[in-house]
Amino acid sequence: MAPHLRGDALLEAISTGAPNEAAVMAILFAAGAWLESGGAAPINRFLRLPTTPAQLKRAARNLWLNKAARTLAEQSPFKRACYLERELNAFITRGPWATWRGRQHPPEGCSDLRRCLFYVAKFNDGEGLTDRTIYQAVK
Repeated sequence: MAPHLRGDALLEAISTGAPNEAAVMAILFAAGAWLESGGAAPINRFLRLPTTPAQLKRAARNLWLNKAARTLAEQSPFKRACYLERELNAFITRGPWATWRGRQHPPEGCSDLRRCLFYVAKFNDGEGLTDRTIYQAVK
């Protein structure tokens, strides 16, 4: 049986540099399916990873936007998107992004929300997002 959300598991493990069981299972499943196909299809199809750099950045950004949204108590997806837009803008313009932007990963001990915002900013080239773009990713 295929691991659920194998592309997301791999994106999270790769972006954080912390392999997890779901990512390992996704790789094993994809490698098995690829071998079974005789290599007829590209392995990234079985990994459920994006095929272009732009798609990869967008998928990683949206993964971290969803993780950030899940840290919030607000139930309304649009209100969460509005809150995240304000937080991301503050994080990039007045927050720690200025000193963290050269890092591969956020510092240990930062909040879950800031950890997620770090990866959103990283995969969005340090640019902010509109509330509507965020809403499309988290609805």
